[in-house]
Amino acid sequence: MDPLLNKFVMPISSYDVTLLPPDKRDPSSPDFPVAISKQLTEELSAFGAKARIIVGPEFIEIEWDPTSKIDILGAAVKLLQSGNYRSGIPLLQNVLATDPDNTVALFNLGMALSDQGNLADAISHLKRLVQLQRDNPDAWIALGVAENRHGAAQQSAVSLSKAVELAPGNAFAYRNLGGTLLTLGRFDEARAILEKASQLNPKDQGIWYGLGQACFSLDQLTESEAAFRKVIEIDAESRIAESSRREISRIAEKAFRKRGIGGVRPDAIEYCAEALKLFRSMDNQQLGPILMELAQMGSSGLDIHNPERRYTVNSLSGDFSALKIVCFMYVAAQRLIPGQDVGIDLAKEYALAKGMANDR
Repeated sequence: MDPLLNKFVMPISSYDVTLLPPDKRDPSSPDFPVAISKQLTEELSAFGAKARIIVGPEFIEIEWDPTSKIDILGAAVKLLQSGNYRSGIPLLQNVLATDPDNTVALFNLGMALSDQGNLADAISHLKRLVQLQRDNPDAWIALGVAENRHGAAQQSAVSLSKAVELAPGNAFAYRNLGGTLLTLGRFDEARAILEKASQLNPKDQGIWYGLGQACFSLDQLTESEAAFRKVIEIDAESRIAESSRREISRIAEKAFRKRGIGGVRPDAIEYCAEALKLFRSMDNQQLGPILMELAQMGSSGLDIHNPERRYTVNSLSGDFSALKIVCFMYVAAQRLIPGQDVGIDLAKEYALAKGMANDR
C-alpha cells in the first residue's frame, strides 16, 4: 500500500462533535456541516494538506490534494497520541481497508479500540497483528491487555506469558501478567511475577500495589504492608497511594482478628467497656475534643500490635497502648458520629462491651 492516501470516507456518527464550538453541535442546524468542514480542513492543514470536505447526512468524504503527500498513517498516530480517538480511529480504519496487513495500523487501532472499550474489535485486530509479527512483544502485551479487559483472563495470561518470554526485561509485560494472574487467583505465581517486575521498575506504583494484593491473598501480611507502603513512598498524593492506605488498614484489622479468640479480641472488649464507663458522664461538647485528639493520633500512625509502647493523651489521664487509643476513639465516634469509619471495625467488641456495661 502507498501510505500517502489522498481520500477517505468516515461515518458522520463517528465524528466527535465536542471538537466543534458549543453553538455548532446541533445536527439539525445548517451550521453543523459547515462547522465540521471547517474543523477538518484546519486539522488536515496542520499536517500539510489542502483538503476538500463533503459533509453528507450519513458520511463525511475527505479528499486532499495528492501533491500534499500527507502521511495518513502518521497523522492518525499523532491524533491518537493527542487523545483524539474519534478522528484518529477512522483514519486507521481507512488505512486497513486498503492494506489489511499494515502492522502499524493494526497495532495502533487495536490499542485505541481497547482503550475505548471496543474490545471485540480490538482483539480481532491484535490477533491479526500477532499472526503477522509473532516475535513482537508489544503486540502480545496489547493483545493480553485487551483480552483481560474483555474478561478473558485465561487467554490473557497466555498472551502476556508470550510477551514475557520474548521480552524478559519488559517490566510492563510482567506487571500486566501479574495483574492477570491475580484475577485468576493464582497468587503464588502473581507474587513471583510482580516481584520480578518490581526489580525491573522499582518506581512503578502499580507493580507494588499488585504485589501487596498478592501477598495479602497469601496471608503474608508483613510483606503485603511493606509493598503498600512502597506505593505511598513513591507518590503519597496519588489515588493509588490513598487506596494503599486503606489496604494497610485492612491488613491491620486482619492481623488484629488473627490474635483474637473466636473472632473477637478480649482486650479490645475491655478497653471499649472502660471507654463507655468513662464517657457516660460526659456530654457531647466534652467528648468532641477528646475524639478529635484521638483521631489526630490515629491519623499519624499507631502500631496496635505493640502493647509495650505507651502514649499519653492530653485530654485524658493515664497512659495508653495504641489499641486502647483506637478503642476509645471507636467508642467516642459511635456516640458522636455513628457509623463513622475509624480505620478498624470494632463492632463486635463494642457490642459485647455495651452488654457488659449494661449500656443498652
